[in-house]
Amino acid sequence: MTRREFIGCGLGAAGAATLSGCAGLAGEGRKLKLACQMWSVKDIWQKNGDITSVFPQLADMGYEGVQSKAFWDCDPDKLEKALAASGLKIADMPVGFPELETETALAKTVAFCKRFDIGFVYIPWFKPKTLDGWKDFVRKLDEYGRRLAPSGIRIGYHNHLHEFAEPLDGVCPGDVLVNCPTFNFELDVGPVLESGRVPAVVLGRLAGRVPGLHAKPYPGTFVGATDDRQDWPAILAAARAAGTKWIVVECEKRKDTFDDVRLSAAYFNRSAL
Repeated sequence: MTRREFIGCGLGAAGAATLSGCAGLAGEGRKLKLACQMWSVKDIWQKNGDITSVFPQLADMGYEGVQSKAFWDCDPDKLEKALAASGLKIADMPVGFPELETETALAKTVAFCKRFDIGFVYIPWFKPKTLDGWKDFVRKLDEYGRRLAPSGIRIGYHNHLHEFAEPLDGVCPGDVLVNCPTFNFELDVGPVLESGRVPAVVLGRLAGRVPGLHAKPYPGTFVGATDDRQDWPAILAAARAAGTKWIVVECEKRKDTFDDVRLSAAYFNRSAL
């Protein structure tokens, strides 16, 4: 892959097939499900010594799902029972390279995803120093995607601020990744807005490629706060049109309280997801 090919992501027939195959996911009437990224209340469940201890409270707030990389370390039987008792599901799953790099690890990942009906996993962080590093990353995710596809599992990437705000050789990697028709996102709209872009516009370029969306207020502490500058009606409409399944609340500023995730859930429940 040359630099020009990477910037244009001209993936030809494979890319066209991906886009045509995703066209059926779009639709303004699509129901969005609401999940909580467990990092938002990390201090509470870590103090309890059990990530599942807060499931009942989240379910009472109206959440349908939860999300955390910490689930990899849970006893799966206990996790399954706690999810069933609270009526929650695992929305989608952050995954590290160790869960993908060997056949044994990949088989365990597939088994976990099948047990908990997870159809999308994503790499939560990556920051190479060069565009070549991003090219290698795109190739690696394409390869993992081919290996996971027979099991019905897709793979993508969770963006932060640096992809859209820190150019490499005059190019923002986030813009490049958005232009790659086979590249999926767990799109975090917080840093997208912080970078000066309009999240709904970015979503409009990602039809069929955003199974999950991190609903991060910016710069407020909870979704719908008076100082939250996100245009949530536009974001939700764009997410429905893009085929998004999960809206995952992520409030990072106060992890020792339920207040922010409770108020965020109330806002989205009023929005009739």
